[in-house]
Amino acid sequence: MKTSMPFAALASATPSSQRRPQRLDASHGSSPHPQGGKKTLKLPFMLVALVALASSLASHAATGATESAAAQVLPFKGTLEGRHASRTPLAPPFVFDRFEAKGQATQLGQFALVIEATVNFGARPVTGAGTYTFTAANGDRLVADHTGFSALVEPGIVLITEHAVIDPGRSTGRFAGATGSFTVGRFADAATGVGGLTVGTFEGTISIPGSPPTDW
Repeated sequence: MKTSMPFAALASATPSSQRRPQRLDASHGSSPHPQGGKKTLKLPFMLVALVALASSLASHAATGATESAAAQVLPFKGTLEGRHASRTPLAPPFVFDRFEAKGQATQLGQFALVIEATVNFGARPVTGAGTYTFTAANGDRLVADHTGFSALVEPGIVLITEHAVIDPGRSTGRFAGATGSFTVGRFADAATGVGGLTVGTFEGTISIPGSPPTDW
């Protein structure tokens, strides 16, 4: 998958400031509005804002530490990079979005990821709910249900914030019976829409019955 920026630089950047997201109004959303060509996420903004997510995600992650007394509570954090794969119109003002991504995380290692969400463009801010499905290199799956919202941070770029709760029944392999939660902050190229880039980080906790921690 080709992208227009060096993603390795995002992980090592140190922010000097943090931009406050603005709420979407009726003139903005995550639906595509191409204007003469494909837009890409701007590197200077990304270097500041993506790394700035880490501190806010860490505060959400702390709430998951007491979710399971039966198994060891382990850190669950990582990065993701992918594309907006498809958008299916539903009854207005809803659409069904699918993102496909790859990344690396503690407890998972390298993974493939599918993010599916039913998005309500009639809400302010725009909201969504759906599923995160991580697939590890050996085929084991970690499934989580999420809810979230989006906010316009620059023309054509939205910040999507999602909170996900791991489903122990739908997760498979070494993740069968796993519990926990995590918070995702990711940017999406709303100007391009389908085919546009999404990149972000996530952080939380996970309890995996009977399994030792796996580092990335």
